[in-house]
Amino acid sequence: FWELDDLLLLLEAKVVWVEVHLDLVGLLLGHCKNWCLKRVAAAAVE
Repeated sequence: FWELDDLLLLLEAKVVWVEVHLDLVGLLLGHCKNWCLKRVAAAAVE
């Protein structure tokens, strides 16, 4: 059977993993948004 401490450590690791992935997704979305805005701005200038 799992020890309670082991379960807590596992849970903590999962939370950290999720937070890191959310950060990466946020960065990716921000990057895409900036790229789209640049494309729109470039198209508007032409």
